[in-house]
Amino acid sequence: MTTLQVLSLHFGRSRQPLAWVVPDEKYPQMYRVHWPDGDNSDMVNLTRAKDAAVSICLRTATSHDRRLFNWRAGRRRSGPSLVR
Repeated sequence: MTTLQVLSLHFGRSRQPLAWVVPDEKYPQMYRVHWPDGDNSDMVNLTRAKDAAVSICLRTATSHDRRLFNWRAGRRRSGPSLVR
């Protein structure tokens, strides 16, 4: 089993992630945005995945200040994927 770098998007100091950017296990340098409701985005590069996650979260945020969003890096073992 390998360890994958996963980024989680948080609003302010919230501990609950709004979305995750997960690397694709088959295609290197490609990522998907994983949402808490189980939906996933198409494969995109890391920059586009992060931008898309913030842009979509801004639509529903009460504050439209991009600076309140922050990314946290984490690791998880590969195996059952977050991506369906």
